[in-house]
Amino acid sequence: VSTQSTGLFSKREPMSATTSITPVRAHIRPLRSLSAIGGDSRAFLHTVVDRMCGVQRDFAPRDIKPSDVALVASAFEWLFAEATKLQLDATALDADLRAFGVADDREREFVTDIALSRRTELLQASVRNASALSAASLESFDWKVHVIASSSSAAKLHDPVALLKLRVKRSAPLVSEDVVVELTAADLARLVDSLGDVSRAMEKLATDDQ
Repeated sequence: VSTQSTGLFSKREPMSATTSITPVRAHIRPLRSLSAIGGDSRAFLHTVVDRMCGVQRDFAPRDIKPSDVALVASAFEWLFAEATKLQLDATALDADLRAFGVADDREREFVTDIALSRRTELLQASVRNASALSAASLESFDWKVHVIASSSSAAKLHDPVALLKLRVKRSAPLVSEDVVVELTAADLARLVDSLGDVSRAMEKLATDDQ
């Protein structure tokens, strides 16, 4: 288990408006930091979508830490998944990006364009992933806690984020892959409660079968 802080996402900023997508605090700052990671932002976002669709492409080398690149990628995976699930149009998604603090007009435009132009692929990937759930098994898992500092030099820490890495084996096709899930403290508490319900349900079935 490791804990770390990162300067790139250290500053906390308030939301500017109500949004269609329910905000996740850990993702908001990375959404605002797309230009800070350097390189071709469009190519970066297309790689994010490719990976969401099952095409395992590596991100181009950047001048910042790989962990920061991963946080930005995770934030946009969340954004694209939510925009696809909610079927947001360009106006609604642009408004959400504004509320999340993405101030650059050109950046909002191409983020929105990629989300809409690749929506069909994202929907198809979502269906595939859902249908594959019953044909998947958990091989192993690991976790770590990422802590965001209030400033790059501050000693006080807040906003812990749990990263769960699940090694999943699928039967169609027969492959193993890593699935990384980012959870806030509230998300983790809900997950633990839900797993408790699952465990009690399984115990009840086992008892009824005896």
